[in-house]
Amino acid sequence: MSQFKSKAAEVRAELSSIYQAEKSNGVSDVEIMKKLFQHMDTLPDTYLKILGWEKSRQA
Repeated sequence: MSQFKSKAAEVRAELSSIYQAEKSNGVSDVEIMKKLFQHMDTLPDTYLKILGWEKSRQA
């Protein structure tokens, strides 16, 4: 569980950094969400499984 908490803190910081950078560049909220989701899809499958996150399926 401590590994999960450590990874969660790391991911939270990464997502916050992405959000702040994009917001300061005037990127729309919709585009920011897309970037956050794209980042989530790059995380390890073991971490995503604990979250119940399913990777985006590209059509």
